[in-house]
Amino acid sequence: EEEIALFYLDKEIEVFIGGGRDLFEKRSDGRNLSEELRQKGYSIVYDRQELASVQTGKIAGLLAPGHLPRINKGRDPDYLAGATRKALEVLSRNDRGFFLLVEGSLIDKGGHSRNRKTVISETLDFDRAVREAFDFADRNPGTLVVVTADHETGGPSLPVRKNKPKYRLTSGEPAGIMVPVYSYGAGAGRFTGILDNTELPLRMMELLGM
Repeated sequence: EEEIALFYLDKEIEVFIGGGRDLFEKRSDGRNLSEELRQKGYSIVYDRQELASVQTGKIAGLLAPGHLPRINKGRDPDYLAGATRKALEVLSRNDRGFFLLVEGSLIDKGGHSRNRKTVISETLDFDRAVREAFDFADRNPGTLVVVTADHETGGPSLPVRKNKPKYRLTSGEPAGIMVPVYSYGAGAGRFTGILDNTELPLRMMELLGM
């Protein structure tokens, strides 16, 4: 994880928002990556209020020492949608276009622990972020939104007991179930049918003219 944090110094990512502050500031190698990012022109923000105050430029949002808490364990219910909204606001100011990745990572953690409440609440939270992206696409013709997952975790099933279906997670690992791909906006038709996951970035690059 500390090695991954180093990538942010080299890749010139304009906006990144999440947890993991200790991977930047309390590292085993003694480096303070936040200070190095400041020297490269980033605004380093530590909470939602500071994030809201930044209007332009490169942003590194380090909003928690490690993982952010789960939505059903006290996370701000507007965190993911709000971070998506802020990133779209800042990135859309350049006229070259942009690529934004938004991850609802705790859906996966809920699947690994077979915690259906976490899976459901995190999926609903992620849906609020998707809504922000769809609203942006409606206001900005030429925008493409693609929603998918790298894999499924948990082996969801709906067994029927006493004539009532009950949602269950049958495994703490990926069960090989195919995941859906939803696409909306410009170029959405390039994401239909059954696709290998390696096709998705290739089709995105094709649409970007890369």
